[in-house]
Amino acid sequence: AQCRAYTSPPPPFHTLRLIQEVAAMAEAVAEAVARACSQDPGVFRPAEQQLSLWETQPGFYSALQAIVMNHAVDSTVRMMAALCFKNGIDRYWRMGAANEISKEEKETIRFQLAQAALVEECLPVQAQLDLSVSKIARHDIPGSWPTLIPQLVEAVRTSSGERQARAIAVTYRVVKELSSKRLAPARRLFFQLTAELFPLLLDLWNRQVDTLFQAVRTSTDFAVLGTYAKLAHMTLKTLRQLFVHGFEKFHMSQDACAFLSQAIVRCKEYEVLRDSLPDNKEAPLSVFVDKSLITLLKAQMESQDLHPLSFARFLQQAMDYALGSLLSPVCTHRRPLERQQTSCMVLVRSVVLCAQYRPLGKAGPATPATAEEQVEANRIFLSIFDTETLTQLVRAIVTRLLLLSEEDLISWNDTPEDFAFDDAGEAWKYQLRPSAEHLLRSLVHEFPDKLAPYLLTMAQEAITYPNTILQAALYKDAVFTTLGLSASDLFSLIDFPNWFATYLVPEMQRQEHPNDRIIRRRIAWLLGCWSSVKLPPSTRPELYRRLLYMLDSNEDLVVRLTAATTLKSAMDDFDFRSVDFLPVLPDAMAQLVSLLCQVEECDSKMQVLSAVSVLIDRMGMEIRQHCGSITEYLPKLWLESESHNLLRGAILATLVLLVEAMGPFSAQLYPFVLPVIQLGADLKRPEHVYLLDDSLNLW
Repeated sequence: AQCRAYTSPPPPFHTLRLIQEVAAMAEAVAEAVARACSQDPGVFRPAEQQLSLWETQPGFYSALQAIVMNHAVDSTVRMMAALCFKNGIDRYWRMGAANEISKEEKETIRFQLAQAALVEECLPVQAQLDLSVSKIARHDIPGSWPTLIPQLVEAVRTSSGERQARAIAVTYRVVKELSSKRLAPARRLFFQLTAELFPLLLDLWNRQVDTLFQAVRTSTDFAVLGTYAKLAHMTLKTLRQLFVHGFEKFHMSQDACAFLSQAIVRCKEYEVLRDSLPDNKEAPLSVFVDKSLITLLKAQMESQDLHPLSFARFLQQAMDYALGSLLSPVCTHRRPLERQQTSCMVLVRSVVLCAQYRPLGKAGPATPATAEEQVEANRIFLSIFDTETLTQLVRAIVTRLLLLSEEDLISWNDTPEDFAFDDAGEAWKYQLRPSAEHLLRSLVHEFPDKLAPYLLTMAQEAITYPNTILQAALYKDAVFTTLGLSASDLFSLIDFPNWFATYLVPEMQRQEHPNDRIIRRRIAWLLGCWSSVKLPPSTRPELYRRLLYMLDSNEDLVVRLTAATTLKSAMDDFDFRSVDFLPVLPDAMAQLVSLLCQVEECDSKMQVLSAVSVLIDRMGMEIRQHCGSITEYLPKLWLESESHNLLRGAILATLVLLVEAMGPFSAQLYPFVLPVIQLGADLKRPEHVYLLDDSLNLW
């Protein structure tokens, strides 16, 4: 039902009585909170203990609320009270919780809280009040707090300026909290809430954005423009939560379809606006324009992920913008927004991998209701990703997004260990090059027939480029990256053993120019990608020898670390044969231990030690004559790693393998091993959590 004008009800009698009782307690609580803000441990620790004792006392949270609402109190004290209040709500509000806040006190808090959040002017305090409102709303809407949503709607509809901004901020927190509930009754409630709020906020957002763009054309007061941009961004964030989680099938809602269509169009408008602004990233206007652009792209990514068939109706429009953003040459005076390009790549990758856009036979079972939608989605999908578009996209990724930047080369020189092991992990969606790598791998996997010939042509072209020219070396590095990422899809098209001997080995031997190290490092990484895909036994001995050349102490440190990782991958492969590795075993152990001694960072030592562990594990008793260097260094490394429990755990794992390989000759390690076992198995020491299992295995 549409929300009617909200009128605040009068407080119940017991609420008035509790408010009067709390007033007496508030003075003592305020004094304790003020002492808790002190920097003197002798002052704030007793105050914290007192506040902790009061946590379960009736009226304590009403007293904290009274302190927060008293604007005559110092803002630091109010902030501390707001934090205590929010944490207590999180802990004791839930029905059935131990020391649950009483029903009467809950009613008193609810009666005053929303209004307090709407009039609060101190931003840190307001943020805590917003979170408190949302946490209570999660438990009490609609049953115990039916007036909250009408109150917020009325505040958003009738207020303006700062008061409207505060109302939208509270609404956003409530909507975000409710959207995270997943049980069916909660989902139905959120659908109803969306039907009520979405049209209001959509109309408000359109008016706010129009006001912003009009003001940009007529005003140079960037402070005012920043306020407009901030308000529009907060409304957009709320709309995004409602749009993504508030519709079962959003294509059945006219307002939702209008929002998505406008979101795609507004992306380009915000991008144009961003390029027209002075190059000041810290200015509020620039900050909120950038944030709005990213939020619009997030709405598209999340809706495509959760509602792929509904999104298919906007697939062409969304891909026109995303692909256009990635393919268009950079010609503006400002550097492209990295998060924008990253978000576009994540969106394109999600579309490429979406099963709902594939032909019916490959997309799994389809109901009669969705079969026609899938056929149409597949038609649009194939029309977008034709051969020309795919090759242009791959070319753009290789020539612009995979190239090592100036910052990368500086990092290589200044912090080589950090550069060598800079793994994005699960954060790849938020970083430019890792996103480009994931997109490229997905494109080649889904369209091998269309892209494989083009990639082979690029490789043949790049191999002829001279390393003496930096841009040529960087391009060759990017092409080799492409071949490594696509190894599992190109293995049947490339005669890699021949390519290794003909092209890669000569490149690995070049050391005349400083740029050669870029290619040697990339080839070492490339060999690791192909060693588990297509590398016949006859080629492996040569691979081991070439990697050992790269592990030489005169080699660049980044190249050595990359070669160590590749050697570990080659040894940890199913096709590894110890007989092929025996000729290089002494040098391999010596080189790895030398590298382990040289590196300084904990992560680097763990990576190299992992390679040593694999070597010991795969060669078994053969290492008995060559393990003197590692047995001499491990006691020193154990002492140096006193504050690094993960590294000590890796040392223990290596010792387990070493003792097994040495057999009866491991007795020479007992003076070192036995104290290590005693320390790792001591339950009184906190580090036993990391060391106990491996210590018992070693024992």
